[in-house]
Amino acid sequence: MTGAILLSLIVVSAIYILITWLIMKLVRRFSGNAASAIGFLAAAFMIFSSVQTLRFCAEEPKWKSLASGEEMPIFNCDAPLGVVDYLSALVAAPKCALILAAIALAFYKESKTVTV
Repeated sequence: MTGAILLSLIVVSAIYILITWLIMKLVRRFSGNAASAIGFLAAAFMIFSSVQTLRFCAEEPKWKSLASGEEMPIFNCDAPLGVVDYLSALVAAPKCALILAAIALAFYKESKTVTV
């Protein structure tokens, strides 16, 4: 189960990187600096969403009253899909952001060396 979850996170991250790279490649025809800015913004968005997910998972539990009168805590990232969100925030998103930042840096350096 965990292997399938990690595989799906890798595939989704690869698709996100590929789409961002294609957009950067198209924008580079007009402006190399704008292409690198798109890459850095995509990396910043990944970091932002990772931090938001970690903050959401760390919130206090909500208490649900049971029929017997007892209260049961409900944690935000306790269900299987919550574990997927937590793993994506800890594993996939930082690596994806690092790869996107490296690609954007390469686009930036390339735009500075090209002379017409």
